[in-house]
Amino acid sequence: KIQDKEFIVAKLLGETGTVDDDRIFVNLKAAQDIFGIPDQISAIEIMGCCNAISDGLLGKLRNILPDTRITTINQIVSTQIETNKMMNKTSVIFLIIILFVGSISIGNYMWANVNERKKEIGILRMIGTLKSEIYKILLVKATVLGLFGGILGYLLGTISAYYLGPVFAQIQVSPIPIFVLWAVLISVGISILGSILPAYFAAKIEPFSNMQEE
Repeated sequence: KIQDKEFIVAKLLGETGTVDDDRIFVNLKAAQDIFGIPDQISAIEIMGCCNAISDGLLGKLRNILPDTRITTINQIVSTQIETNKMMNKTSVIFLIIILFVGSISIGNYMWANVNERKKEIGILRMIGTLKSEIYKILLVKATVLGLFGGILGYLLGTISAYYLGPVFAQIQVSPIPIFVLWAVLISVGISILGSILPAYFAAKIEPFSNMQEE
């Protein structure tokens, strides 16, 4: 029922993941009556075979309808492909920036952590802890941070896309479990990459250096 007018649903189309999922296909006259725009249309879709197009169908249509914009499905597809390529390039650029900033942030956090715990690291070296063990301890900490960060990021991203996708992009987003693996692998990799230098610096701390400073 639309604006006090009853309609019979002839068929429910399957989901396609596109804007068509939110569309209603209705008789032209009925649509004009609903919106109060009799004898008006916004688009005409014509299906013709390849021979008809090669025989000058587009030129004939332009002569018949000189004040209209006529496009073929190939032009629409080409435009969509170019748009998708541009969006993919933009996404890659943003991804690289995000990964770089994330790595720098993890590195700064680990540097600060090492500076705060110089005394504890010096004590560990005094009681016989090897440099390699100090190095491994900090990398394990970075791995744990990356693990939790990847899982949390996947959950927040999936929930946001699930609820905001239909609102801003008119598409329904479904969770993809395999992405949690990629999120964890990338997050752990970035955490370890950002922690290599701080961990190396921590492993080089001499046992008595901090004691002498104090």
